[in-house]
Amino acid sequence: MLQVYLVRHGETQWNAERRIQGQSDSPLTAKGEQQAMQVGERARSLGITHIISSDLGRTKRTAEIIAQACGCDITFDSRLRELDMACWKSAR
Repeated sequence: MLQVYLVRHGETQWNAERRIQGQSDSPLTAKGEQQAMQVGERARSLGITHIISSDLGRTKRTAEIIAQACGCDITFDSRLRELDMACWKSAR
């Protein structure tokens, strides 16, 4: 039976600053990288074989860290992007 796990990207600089990102991108913080590594360890123990991720930088980096930990492939899909919050982006 197919099992699907939903994972949020690791903490970003803008998350730490409590700013709205929408489709704008900011890099993962050290904490965000560590969060992704922890998810990667769990993904490996669950036998994850494939990751499907948004193509935004923060989600790509999170997916790459997880995939490296569990040795699986990634498919990037722009349809999984965050909503575009044009007038709100970078607001606090």
